[in-house]
Amino acid sequence: MSIDITVYASDIRNLGEEIENHLNIENEYGHSIFDEDDRLSLIDYDYSLEPHTYISIMVDMQEQIHDLRNQIELQKKWIKNREEVEKWDGSMLK
Repeated sequence: MSIDITVYASDIRNLGEEIENHLNIENEYGHSIFDEDDRLSLIDYDYSLEPHTYISIMVDMQEQIHDLRNQIELQKKWIKNREEVEKWDGSMLK
């Protein structure tokens, strides 16, 4: 048993362009999937993404990165506050 596969020139004429367009997230999902910093975000996106797809995994990862950055900023503020408290010698007179 053998299988014959026939590929016509018209099938692959624009293959590179088709692949590039398909891999372009903005072209595929629209500009609203990006936030004001051009990061993936679902805040202004009106549609749901299929779970376990590359784009939904990337959006989840971007949200995790955003949350971690916020936590780092809060920790920096807490550390700065602790440093200021420890510099105080307990006296109101200086």
